Amino acid sequence: MTLYAGPDKATQNTLQFAVKNIGTQTVSANSYNFTTQLVNENNTVAEGVSLCNLLSHEAVGMLVDFFHFHMNGETLDSLKNSGNKLLHAHIARPNADRRVPIEADREICKQWVDTLREIGYDQRITLEAIFAEDLEADIQNASAIMDMFRT
Repeated sequence: MTLYAGPDKATQNTLQFAVKNIGTQTVSANSYNFTTQLVNENNTVAEGVSLCNLLSHEAVGMLVDFFHFHMNGETLDSLKNSGNKLLHAHIARPNADRRVPIEADREICKQWVDTLREIGYDQRITLEAIFAEDLEADIQNASAIMDMFRT
C-alpha cells in the first residue's frame, strides 16, 4: 500500500511514503500539507477502506485501479462499500495485457461505470493503460469506451 501526494497539493509529486505496518505508525496528513491517496496495486479495495478508516482523516482516501481490481478478483460490492473514501480511479483493460479498453471490454466497463455512479463518485478518472504501436487506433478504441465514464 502506498500513500502519495496528489498533484494539486504536493510541492513535488514524487513524494511517497511506503506503509509497512500501519498499526504502529502515526500518519498526519496535515503535517505534510498534501492530499493522501491509497493505491491498491498490491492491496484490495477493502484493505484500502480499512486503512482509510484506521487513519480516520478527511485528507486520506483511496484510488481504485480497475486493472488491479480485476486481476485481484475483487467484486463490485467491495467498491460499493468504499463510501466517500474513493478519490480517484484508473481504467485499463481487464486483461493481463493492460492495454486500452476495447469494444470487447464494454460490458465490464459498463459495470464499473454503473457502480461508480451508484456510489455517487464524480471525481477524476484516468486512462492508465499500455498503448500499442498504433496509437491512433488505440485512442479511437479507448475513446469509445471512455465516453461511458463521461456521461
